[in-house]
Amino acid sequence: MPENYRVIVYDGYRPLQVQQFLFTQFSQQIKRQYPDFTQEEVVKETRKYVAFPRLGNEHLAPHLTGGAIDVTLGDINDKA
Repeated sequence: MPENYRVIVYDGYRPLQVQQFLFTQFSQQIKRQYPDFTQEEVVKETRKYVAFPRLGNEHLAPHLTGGAIDVTLGDINDKA
């Protein structure tokens, strides 16, 4: 990686409550952006970006296990 760039880690493990908050916030943003979407369409679009907050073994959100991390590239001042 070039010297002027850094990897910024936003988070890894998230408690269920945080995952629920993020999913809800993002869903509300999708509703505002696409007011004609049905609830099913809102959930489908939201799930493209945020894992559904569920505790069952079948579809456990990766962040709830520490199995996923959010990263981005930043500059030397840690600005994304």
